[in-house]
Amino acid sequence: MLLTHGLASLLGRNGELFRRYMLEAALAETEVWMFDIAGQTWQHPLVTGTTEVDVFDAEASVAAALALRESVDIIGVWGVDEATIVPAARVAEALGVPGFSPAAATAARDKSISRRLFRESGVPQPQSIPVADLAGAAAAAEQVGYPLVVKPRALGSSLGVVMVHDADELATGYAAAKAAHYHGTPTFEYDVLIESFVDGPEISIDGYCCDGEYTPQFIARKGLGFPPYFEEVGHAVDANDELLRSEEIRSVLQRAHSALGLANGLTHSEIRLSSFGPVVIEINGRPGGDLIPLLGHLATGQNPLTAGVRIALGR
Repeated sequence: MLLTHGLASLLGRNGELFRRYMLEAALAETEVWMFDIAGQTWQHPLVTGTTEVDVFDAEASVAAALALRESVDIIGVWGVDEATIVPAARVAEALGVPGFSPAAATAARDKSISRRLFRESGVPQPQSIPVADLAGAAAAAEQVGYPLVVKPRALGSSLGVVMVHDADELATGYAAAKAAHYHGTPTFEYDVLIESFVDGPEISIDGYCCDGEYTPQFIARKGLGFPPYFEEVGHAVDANDELLRSEEIRSVLQRAHSALGLANGLTHSEIRLSSFGPVVIEINGRPGGDLIPLLGHLATGQNPLTAGVRIALGR
């Protein structure tokens, strides 16, 4: 998770295919000291040093960073995995270096907090009700109406996100969302969200915040498959996508980022282009998943990760 003489980097769960190009973006700007879980060795020849630590554990990561600072000059922290966003923010705060605040990182990670803050700021979004059990899900479904979407409160990669068309499908959809999990996922009593279904195509926007001002970098038009799930099976990026010039989308995204308090760092946003305008599905305090940032680089000629590294370094 960390960069030395520059950046400390938290990579997280994914291996070389999905993370090497991200590390290379950082190495183009600075030396890197890697914080990572045990068993990840592919990056060792590339970085200045490595600390094995549970990067999903904020307390352990902070303790390791403070210990490392006794011998290494750390001037930035960068977490690129969904489950390392909050630990990275905690480490940055402890070291006094740039980054998202822990409160903002938590708000982006916890979709229930995101929904509340969006609602208070008037950001267009689906209706959303957190539930703790199937009985609660059934009651929430009566309020939201069918079709609806069931999703885990704090996962990524569309894991456990299920379309439910009627009451007969609710138990199966709820069970799928409830069972979805990976290491580093926070636990909640009300851990599943029942949300209204929003029509229209879905897009993702990779961009960055600098001193609270949001800038979109590129748009990926999604292909979704394997219904009733929302698995992303492909993305298309056009460097001249007309949606990049949409003032309505830019305004909605600025309001959403401001609502979460995301001031300095990379983000990955998901929007539905509904029949009544752009609707925010979620804002993530990290680069896009899969190989989306690499696709953006190939399409635009500009590495979208460079901005994130420079912001993390205070440049």
